[in-house]
Amino acid sequence: MLQLEGNALISYYLHIVLNNVGITDSITQLKFNIGLSVWGLVASVLVASIVDKFRRRTVFFTGLSSMCFGYVIWIILSALAQQRDFTDKCLSSGVVTMIFLYNGCNIICAVIGTSYVMEVCQHFTRAVGSTNQLSGNIARVFNNYVNPIAMEKITWKYYIVWCYNLVVLIVIVYFFCLKFGSDVLGGRAYIRTAHTYLQNQPH
Repeated sequence: MLQLEGNALISYYLHIVLNNVGITDSITQLKFNIGLSVWGLVASVLVASIVDKFRRRTVFFTGLSSMCFGYVIWIILSALAQQRDFTDKCLSSGVVTMIFLYNGCNIICAVIGTSYVMEVCQHFTRAVGSTNQLSGNIARVFNNYVNPIAMEKITWKYYIVWCYNLVVLIVIVYFFCLKFGSDVLGGRAYIRTAHTYLQNQPH
């Protein structure tokens, strides 16, 4: 699921994103890339230290909603920058700011993405539940082969696709994601496992 929120655009194709807003100097792009990596490290440590204080659905919903907001502003600024032939550097700086915002919000979801699957599964089905990550591998194929072509052809308009994806994910989280914290989820999984074990015991 988390592979369909648009994070691949900045993970693998940041240079194309920056080219599309008029930032074409390789040294400048390298500086942004390094800064994004450092920011990712800081955000990861910060989020990991507080994530267990909130319910899983709250974390997912906050992260996805913030990413969607960042993408909308990102699209608007990219369109304006292209319309003005990249002469207004403030617009390009605004896009970079939204990229940093998006990256931080993406980390909010990333720290609990895999663990959430383990928490909602019973103990003896967690290995099966982990195979659901196959959908992520399929999404990576899309990211690797479709993203660079689409970004080169239609530039900022391609970002609208990821806004739609984020809206769909927000709806899924709102209606189907469990509303519990990690301790409650783990306890429920343990109870379900124990109940199933007792049912299978010979009387």
